[in-house]
Amino acid sequence: MKLLVLANSYKLGNRCVAGIDLDTGKWVRPVSQLPGGSIPEHKTAVSKNGRFVTVLPLDVVEFEVGRSKATPHHPEDVELKSAFSLIGKMTIAELRAKFPAVVQEEGPIFGNYSDRIPGAGVSSNGGRSSLMLMQVSRFGFDKTLNVSGNPQFRGSWGERPEHVDLVITDPEFVHVRQSLASGLIIGALVTISLGEELKGAHFKLIAAVLPLGEIIPSASF
Repeated sequence: MKLLVLANSYKLGNRCVAGIDLDTGKWVRPVSQLPGGSIPEHKTAVSKNGRFVTVLPLDVVEFEVGRSKATPHHPEDVELKSAFSLIGKMTIAELRAKFPAVVQEEGPIFGNYSDRIPGAGVSSNGGRSSLMLMQVSRFGFDKTLNVSGNPQFRGSWGERPEHVDLVITDPEFVHVRQSLASGLIIGALVTISLGEELKGAHFKLIAAVLPLGEIIPSASF
């Protein structure tokens, strides 16, 4: 399979890779045999310019797939049977031209504006997608503390009652913005993924952020 990567995010101490199948234009999430299908970080690395680095959004990779591993909350999951091989890269303009239906305008996320979906709701969603790419006009981000007291970034956009506020699990975003307490990006493409069940709900996660315009820091450490 040839995949346009649109996320390589944190998941259960490992990574979650997802993107668009170049042949079908559909979302795919390759998964391992580990809990939740997460992939060890080193297995998401590819050879790039003479060194091994983790795949990034807009990279194009090739890999062997096994059987479907679809679940009610992750209908896109397929078995990862080989290492990733980097075969190219795509620009945002090329993404829009080749897959115009993939980029969605601001609106409900998996049916509503909440940050989660109850487990029972996912079980009866009829295989509805758990991945999406949304264009956001004004993407705000803040560094906060999670329930365990550890730092985390959250991303938000929209006005109430259509306000969205979700945890960011994009390692590249966290690394690049780690010195900032908050900020605003004027235009961004945001990959959103539905997480594994936690305390009876599946949380919506920002798995990747692709800035389109100016990044305005609001505060820094």
